[in-house]
Amino acid sequence: MDTPRDTKQPVRHILVVCTANICRSPMGEALLRHSVQPIRDQIRVSSAGVRAREFNLSVDAVAVQMMAERSFDLRNHSPRQVNRDLTASADLIVTMTRQDLREVVVIDRDSFPRVFTWMSVLRRSVLGQFVPSWEGWLTALNDGRTTRDLIADDIADDIADPFGMEQSKYETCVEQLVHASTSLSQVLQYLLAPRLPQSP
Repeated sequence: MDTPRDTKQPVRHILVVCTANICRSPMGEALLRHSVQPIRDQIRVSSAGVRAREFNLSVDAVAVQMMAERSFDLRNHSPRQVNRDLTASADLIVTMTRQDLREVVVIDRDSFPRVFTWMSVLRRSVLGQFVPSWEGWLTALNDGRTTRDLIADDIADDIADPFGMEQSKYETCVEQLVHASTSLSQVLQYLLAPRLPQSP
């Protein structure tokens, strides 16, 4: 008797990265985890900071308040440092800025094919223009991409850090993260959600 083939897809780990892991990436983690609820059995979301150990700060109180207004509780978030074990476990790493991306690659050179600024992932993920598989998507994301492209900063690639600034900066940041989370979730559901067989 043939053994039934296991069609269960692997759980994909998405790592959200900012500088200190006290503001943007915890908010992004919470928003993305909420957005991927339809495929929650196939996605694991976490966050970390490239300089979390250096800054050694607690979660930003304004970020906690902003997210509480949206029914997310960040009070128990513990900032953590990006390290090679964490990056090696991630199927996709999304950073807030090119600077964060460069620092991730310094920590783990092998991560480069899996680490992108969040905004660049959205620009490169045009539905229907890549093979609808995880590997096909990563291939499309890396098409024509070189490390030289990341030397200079690009404001179009960045979700700016509102830490210590006026509340309007936090509101802008949250709006960007809501858009980024919703848009990335649409791509992930396109990749991972079960598809009905096509009629002959």
